Amino acid sequence: MDKHYICYIHTIKINNLILMKKLKLLITLLIFLTIAAHVFPQTFTFQPGDIVTETVELESYKNIQVDMVHEGFDDLTFGWVTVENNILEKWEYSSCDNGGCYSLLPDSATIGPLSDTVPGYIRLTVNPRDQTGTSTAKIYVYNTKYPDDGKIVTFHITAILPTSVSEPEVQFISLYPNPATEYLMLENPSSDPAQFELIDLTGKTLARDIVNPLEPKKIILSSFPKGIYFVRLQNSSAYETRKIIIQ
Repeated sequence: MDKHYICYIHTIKINNLILMKKLKLLITLLIFLTIAAHVFPQTFTFQPGDIVTETVELESYKNIQVDMVHEGFDDLTFGWVTVENNILEKWEYSSCDNGGCYSLLPDSATIGPLSDTVPGYIRLTVNPRDQTGTSTAKIYVYNTKYPDDGKIVTFHITAILPTSVSEPEVQFISLYPNPATEYLMLENPSSDPAQFELIDLTGKTLARDIVNPLEPKKIILSSFPKGIYFVRLQNSSAYETRKIIIQ
């Protein structure tokens, strides 16, 4: 048999062998990627984290948001389910995500599909009104392709008394002395009756009264322990909270 022909046949066999090895390697890689896609689904992370802790002052609104950052390359559709909602009864609140806004906090919602350049988000907007305390909400977020492989984000929100108050636009209540010992005097120079509330550091209202125009009001303090308190003053056009000390 011709030597050149034998060499040609041998070369073909070698090339076929190399091709078969490459084909087997490609098939193995495809099988691995298919298995990996199911065993290791594309994930996401919460920003700033899976536990969000915030404070909000009484009678004010605050937006509290967590982002879901997609770590894969394909579009991702998020689903979320409210698994715990212990937001205090008197609080006013609503929620939003990429798909829209909702009254209160819905049982479930869907976001997407979103590309990896567009993070998902869930945002709570709260106003504690006049109720101090801590509210908690827990939301289970998942990739809709793998609903059992989700994560829980927890919102802890604490309502506090105002730490600073801007000057009212109208002439308001005069309050003295401060520090006080036996009594507190209130004078209302406006033509509008005002409501007075004495509040302790836990947010509990200890005394409440009406201060009428041009009628000084004397509040007896002998039944209250020494310490720091807040006085909340409000009429139809102004609102203010002041810190006082009872000695």
